[in-house]
Amino acid sequence: MAFNADAFGSATLAPRTKDVSVPELADWFADGDAPVFRVRGLTADELAQAKDAHANNLRRQGLLEALERAEPGKIAEETKAIIGATAKDKHAQVAMRQEMVRWGLVEPELSEEVIAKLARHYALALYRLSDAINDLTGQGSEAAKKPKRSSRTATSDPASA
Repeated sequence: MAFNADAFGSATLAPRTKDVSVPELADWFADGDAPVFRVRGLTADELAQAKDAHANNLRRQGLLEALERAEPGKIAEETKAIIGATAKDKHAQVAMRQEMVRWGLVEPELSEEVIAKLARHYALALYRLSDAINDLTGQGSEAAKKPKRSSRTATSDPASA
């Protein structure tokens, strides 16, 4: 089994996309519009950034907990204020999923604040979206479809007499 690196190298690839139903958000869609978000698979860099959000949130929680144990007073409070968090900030898994949705959401475009609100109030919608993004990422990109060639040949009109 030989991998054709030349063909792969010259192929035009595009991220896979999928429409994900979010019926619980129907109240925020225009009348007659299906409550659907379109997502895509992530690149390796985007996936790494999402995983970094997970790891960084764990580190931040660890730092705050250590500061509270060592210096329960002013230093811990000031550090919390500077980084805008508490030791009980969002779960690391949620941070990663929010980041996945931020990178993988094609339509509609949502701000980080709206994605955070989605996580707080519609957790299963966030999980459904990030699960679809994860599935698409695992499938990799797909080769761009080549336009089909017409099998008909051009004919000329017979000359009129």
